[in-house]
Amino acid sequence: MRKIGIQQIEDIALGASLLGAGGGGDPYIGKLMAIGAVRECGEVTLLSPEEVPDDALIMPIAMMG
Repeated sequence: MRKIGIQQIEDIALGASLLGAGGGGDPYIGKLMAIGAVRECGEVTLLSPEEVPDDALIMPIAMMG
């Protein structure tokens, strides 16, 4: 289990801008939205697949556009 906070979001956005080749555009707006969510709700807990119970309800989400 790991936590994703503001510094990790900054790092992910930098990596996405340098390494992203999918044509998704500048990650700046997404970064601001993620930072705002962490400030409002706290850090995100990231689980490895082995930590998720077999009967867990998983709801994938995405932002496109």
